Amino acid sequence: MATFIGRLCFRHNRLALTVWLVLLVAGSITIAPVFQNLVGNPPLSGTQESQAQNAVKTYGNQGDQIVAVVDHISARAPQAQSEISQVVTSVRALPGIQQVSAPRIAANGQSAAITVSTTKTTGNAEHDAILAAVKKFNGLKTQLPGSAVLYGGGNEISNDTDNAIGADLERGEYVSLPITLVVLVFIFGGIAAAGVPLLAALATIAGSFGILLGFSKFLNMGHDVITVTTLLGLGLSIDYALLLVARYRDELGAGHEPEVAVQRAWRTAGRTVLFSGITITLALSGLLLLRVPRLQGMGLAGMSVAIVATLAALSLTAALLRIFGRRIKPARAKGAVARDPEAGRFARMVRGIQRAPALVAIGCLVVLAALAIPLGKATVKVVTLDGLPKSIQSVQVADLLSSQYGQNEEPAVQVFARTDPAALNAWAARWRANPEVAAVEPASALGPDLSQAVVDVRGAPQGPAAQALVAAMRSGQSTAGFQTWVTGDAATLVDLQARIAASLPAALAVTVAAMLLLLFLMSGSVVIPVKALLMNVVSLAATFGVLDGIFQHGWLSGVGGVITVGGLDPYVIVTVFAFAFALSMDYEVFLLSQIKEQRDRGHGNAAAIRLGLQRSGRVITSAALLMLIVFTTFALVAKVGQVQEIAFGLALAVLIDATLVRCLLTPAVLSILGGAAWWAPGPLRRLHNRLLAAEAVPETGKTLEPAGSRAGDSAVAG
Repeated sequence: MATFIGRLCFRHNRLALTVWLVLLVAGSITIAPVFQNLVGNPPLSGTQESQAQNAVKTYGNQGDQIVAVVDHISARAPQAQSEISQVVTSVRALPGIQQVSAPRIAANGQSAAITVSTTKTTGNAEHDAILAAVKKFNGLKTQLPGSAVLYGGGNEISNDTDNAIGADLERGEYVSLPITLVVLVFIFGGIAAAGVPLLAALATIAGSFGILLGFSKFLNMGHDVITVTTLLGLGLSIDYALLLVARYRDELGAGHEPEVAVQRAWRTAGRTVLFSGITITLALSGLLLLRVPRLQGMGLAGMSVAIVATLAALSLTAALLRIFGRRIKPARAKGAVARDPEAGRFARMVRGIQRAPALVAIGCLVVLAALAIPLGKATVKVVTLDGLPKSIQSVQVADLLSSQYGQNEEPAVQVFARTDPAALNAWAARWRANPEVAAVEPASALGPDLSQAVVDVRGAPQGPAAQALVAAMRSGQSTAGFQTWVTGDAATLVDLQARIAASLPAALAVTVAAMLLLLFLMSGSVVIPVKALLMNVVSLAATFGVLDGIFQHGWLSGVGGVITVGGLDPYVIVTVFAFAFALSMDYEVFLLSQIKEQRDRGHGNAAAIRLGLQRSGRVITSAALLMLIVFTTFALVAKVGQVQEIAFGLALAVLIDATLVRCLLTPAVLSILGGAAWWAPGPLRRLHNRLLAAEAVPETGKTLEPAGSRAGDSAVAG
C-alpha cells in the first residue's frame, strides 16, 4: 500500500499537490471555528457538577457575570463613590440586566468591585451593549487620576485563556519553525530537501483542524486539543517526512533513478511510516474509552493528526520530491563507512555495548530509576487559575477578589440546592464543626427554589482534607430534605479520579493489545513487543519523575517563565502518558524495522543490531532533535501552564527515549536476548509469514525499473 501511494503521487504529482493545497486552505479556514467550539473545562456527564450546571441553566435566572474592579483609588472617598455610582446607575438601566451589585470596597480600601449579572435570556446584541457599557468604567481613569480598571468573571477568564493559548501556539510556531528549517538544511545539506518536512507539517496541522471541526460539533473539547494538534502535528509529520526523504536520498546515492528510488524508499521506509501511523492511532484510541470528554477530545485530536501525518508523508512528500527533482541531492557515504557500514559511529557504539550488554542495561535502568524518584511524593491536582499567567487581566481580578474581597473564583467546595437560601444555610451550618471547614459563607439565591453556598476549607483546596470533606458532605446529602449537589475544585478532582480509575483498565487493555499485535505483525516476534512495552513503562516513569520535579517542586522555577503549579494535572498525566507512549512506539518501529531488514538480508543477530542502528541512528537522533526543538520551544515560550506541562512532558519523553532507551538500552537488551528476541510459536510464525512478512530489499543493484512496465512493477513487488 505504501509503495502504491508513493508511486501514484510521484507520477501524478500535480494532482496530489492540488488536493493537498485545497485541504491546506480549507483546514486553515476551520481554525477559528474550532476555537469558538471549545469548552474551557467541560464537566463530566453524570457527575454532581454536571447536574448542578444543568439545574442552574434550567432553574436559575442569571446569565453571564462581568466583574469590574476600579483599583488604586481611595474607595471610601466621596468623589470615588460618586463617580462609580454614576456608571453603575447607567448600566442598571440597560435591557438584559439581571442585577448590578452595589460597589464593594476591598479590605485595604484601595479598590472597589462591581458585579454585573445578565439574564439568561440576554441575546448577543444586548450582551455586547452591556459589555460596552461596563467598559465605561474606563472613563474613571480621568476623574480618578492614577486609577486602573480591570475586568474579569467566568467568561472573561475563558476568553482570555483562549487568547493566551492561541498566542502561545503562535509564538511557538514562529520561533520553532525557523530553527527547525536551519537544522533540516544542516541535516540534508540543501534547502529543497529541508523544505519537504516543513510543508508536510503545515499540511498535517491544517488537515487535522478540519477534522477537529467536525468532532467539535458533537463532543465537548477542551483547549488542550489545540496544543496537542499543533505539537504532535509538527513533530510527527517532520519525523515521517525526514525518514522518507533520508531513505530516498540513500536510494539516489545508490545510483537509482528518482522514480525507482521513491519505490524502494516507500517499500521500506514508507512501510515503517504506515506501521507507525497505525500504531500511534491505535495507541491513542484507548483515550476514547475513558469517558472523560476532555481526554476523549485529545484522543480524537491525536488520532486525527496521526492519520493525516501518515497520509501527508506517503502522498505529499512523494509529490514534492518529484517537483523538486534534482534539487534533492543524493546521500553519499564517506570514507570508511562507504566501504564498511560497520565502521560508522553508531555501529561502533553498539559494538562497545555488546562487549558488556548486561552492564550497560543495568546502568541505564539505574539512571531511569533515579529520574523517577520524585514520583514517590507526587501530588495530583486539577490546574486552573494557578496555571494561567498573572499578566492576564481576568486572572488579576480573580486574585484581587480572593485576597481583598474574600471571594474565591474557584471554591474548594460549593453546594447547589433546590431550596431557598435559609434552608440551605440551615443544612450547611451542620458542617461548621467539621475540622476541615474554615467557614461556611451565607447562601445566595440563583432563582426560584435554587440556591448556592460556598464552604471554605483549611489547607489546599484540592488536598486530601478537602476531598474527605466532599465525601462526607455527599454521604450526608440524604439528610438535607431537598435535592443538593456538592461541587467545587475538590469535588472536580474526586470525580475525575474516580472516572479515570473506573475506565482506565479497559483503555490500557486496548492500547496494550494494539501495541503487542502491531509490533508482532511488524517483527514476527512475541518477545519484541513485550520488551518494547516494558521499556516504555520504565521510560515513562522517568519522564513523569522529572516532570513532577519541574511543576511540583519548582526545579525550573523562574527559568523562561515556567510556572510551578504544585502538582501534576490528571489531564496532563493521561495526555502525556498516551502521547509519549505512542511516540516511543514510533521510535521503536523506526529502529526495529531496520534491524529486521538486516536480519532478513541474512546478517546474524549481533551484526543486524549494529547495522540496524547504524542505518536508523542518524534518522532517530535527527528526528528526536527536531521534536525536541519543537516541544522545548513551545514549553519555554508558552505562558499557560497547561501548554508548558504538555510540551515539557513530550520533550522529556522524546529526550529520554531517543538517547538512553533506543541508543543504549535497546541494543543492550537485544544483545542479551540474542536470537531469542525474535522467537514466536510455530503457528504464529507461519501466520506472520503468510500475512505480512516483507521480503528483503537488496542493498545494491539497479534491477528495479520505473513504474509503468510490468517488469518494473514486479521488481518493486519483490
